[in-house]
Amino acid sequence: MNDTVRRLFARRPFLAFVWTSVALVLLLSLISNSGTGRVAIIAVLVAWVFVPFALSRYLSYRKQVARNRRITEAERMRTAKANARAALLLDSVADVESRPTDEDTCAVCLQDESIAGNWVKLKSCGHEFHENCMKEVIAHDEYDRRRRRHSDAPAVSSCPLCRSPLMKSPGGTDKDNVKYSCSSAAIVPVQPYNSTSSATIPIPAAAAALYLNV
Repeated sequence: MNDTVRRLFARRPFLAFVWTSVALVLLLSLISNSGTGRVAIIAVLVAWVFVPFALSRYLSYRKQVARNRRITEAERMRTAKANARAALLLDSVADVESRPTDEDTCAVCLQDESIAGNWVKLKSCGHEFHENCMKEVIAHDEYDRRRRRHSDAPAVSSCPLCRSPLMKSPGGTDKDNVKYSCSSAAIVPVQPYNSTSSATIPIPAAAAALYLNV
């Protein structure tokens, strides 16, 4: 019996605290029989039980707030680093233009050229997008690829339209570069509209999800 009670109190410290409080009240009630003594006993019981409980809740809240603050700060630092790396990569693989030359709509955000901001033309394929849109695409691709591979190797992003790699992988051929850049992008076959043939057009699922804002 003593071992059972000891294990129960070890798992539930608050139960041991309440049990001790009840025993203390019973002891004080036996000592004092006056009305004033009973009121004092009740006051001591209330303070003995609820003050530590409120204090523990407050300390738990402070720990949770501090933990959330650390998580938010770490996420902010990761986002800032990803955006900085995306900006550096974009400067080396694209040319900044004031407006598109032969395309009127950004394929990433589906907004036309009237939207404020610079446009970029990819050197690998010639497709044009908003500069900020391409930075977000590169940062997202890098975060997703590192999360899946659990490595710190730099990610090689690709064009959201044709999946052409923005830069060549070290020591690889063009075929290897295409395979490397598309390794984490699922390809969904889509039947072309008003087509008499049975051929399908491979559409990157990542680009389709980006268009639908999924």
